[in-house]
Formats: sequence, C-alpha cells, structure tokens
Amino acid sequence: MEGSSSKDYMLQEFDHDVFLQLYCNPGKYPSLYEELVLFPLRHAMQNIHLVKSTGGTLYDLSFGPNILHLILFCEYFSDIHILELNESCLKAVEKWLKKEENAPDCAGGAQFLPDLGISSLNLSVKEDFLRGKVKSIKKYDLSCTEASVPQKADCLLCIYMLEHVSVDEESLLRNLKAIGSNIKIGGILLASGVFNYQLFTIGEKKVNTFPYDEILLRRCMKDAGFNIIILETLKSKIDSAIIQYDELWCAAAIREREV
Repeated sequence: MEGSSSKDYMLQEFDHDVFLQLYCNPGKYPSLYEELVLFPLRHAMQNIHLVKSTGGTLYDLSFGPNILHLILFCEYFSDIHILELNESCLKAVEKWLKKEENAPDCAGGAQFLPDLGISSLNLSVKEDFLRGKVKSIKKYDLSCTEASVPQKADCLLCIYMLEHVSVDEESLLRNLKAIGSNIKIGGILLASGVFNYQLFTIGEKKVNTFPYDEILLRRCMKDAGFNIIILETLKSKIDSAIIQYDELWCAAAIREREV
C-alpha cells in the first residue's frame, strides 16, 4: 500500500466540511463517531490526570481542522497552542479563531460533549472560552528535529496524525522524535491512531496512509524516548466503504529522555 509523507499531507487539499460531516458528526455514521471520536476523547480525558499540574501548556497536533475537542481541556491548561502541518487546515482554524463567516462548521463536531458528560448548551460561550485559551496557531514542520515551539509542552495531543505523515518505520520513528522534542521531560503525550489502515477517504479523495502494528509502535515509542504507561486498543466493528482498519489505539506516554 502506498504511504503518505509529511510533505504530502502538508500540501494536500480536501473539503473540510465533508471531513467534519463524515467523521465528526454522530448523525451521519453513528458507529464511526463512536469509534473514531468518542474512543480517543474518552481515553484522553481518563488519563489527563497524568499531567503533573494544571495550568500548564497544551499543544494539539491532530489530523484535520477539527479543534473543538480542545474544549474538554480548557480547564486544565492556561495556554493552548495548535500545530498544523496542512496549510489549508491552518487557514481553516485561523478563520474559526477570528469568527470569519466562511470558517468551517466545527459546531457539529462538538456534539460529542454530552456523550462525555458535558453540556452542549451555550456552545458559543464554550467556543469563546477556548478561543481565549488559544495562544497561537502555528504552521509546524515535522522535519525539524529541534523543538520549534515557544515553550515546551506539559502535554501534547496527537490524534490520528502519525499514520498520515509516516511512510515507513524510519519516518515513524523520526516523527515521534520530532514530536517528543516539543514536550518537557516528564511531560505527557496523549496519542491515538490506527493499526493496519486499509482505506481512508474524504469525499471522493483517497487519503494515503501508512499501515503499522502495535509491535512497531511500541518499538518506535521507546526509541523516541517515551515510556508508554497505558495503551488501549479497540477492534473495528464497522463495515464501511469510506474507511477500513483493523484496530484503533490510544496511548498515554511519558517523555523520559532526550534522544
């Protein structure tokens, strides 16, 4: 299967509204929503206590322009920074931050809130609170092996990104090292991804992915200086023509050392 590189993802254009409707909206495909949205967010919320103290810095490096999951973490962090590899996603999130009329409709994606025990009432107020916590939206280059953020993270969220910016074991390890360089020693990586991806589409566009397994992930995490505290997997129960994979995974890992 073809794999994508970080350069491919950085340059790739896709319909943001189609992505949000297909993969972030419970009304469209409930089973996809349960697996792809609720599973990683529940895991992140269950393990946010691993961050040593509240009031620190959170970075988000996740696939696509959907950033309303960050509402869940507003109370834990003083500063939130959004890292985008994709130029079109960067512009979309900037439009959301500035409340521009042609910004992507992220509100539908916030329907996860009641499923996680949070009221979805006054969503606009919650969005404004999040906007106040977002200190920067930064174009990020994974090819940079040195930290390229204003201050290192107490916690970094990486949701469904590794499989889209890696093409083989070498690049998976390199990308994890690059991500780790932006996290404090003792800081937490909350990551999620897909084992053995076979298919991922957005509208009529096929998005190439790198298929890997748990053994490879664990090896690369260790070599990148992370100690996995928790790794939870979920076997796919969906039968879909738009996305196919064997398992989802979520990990909480401590950055223990420089590499």
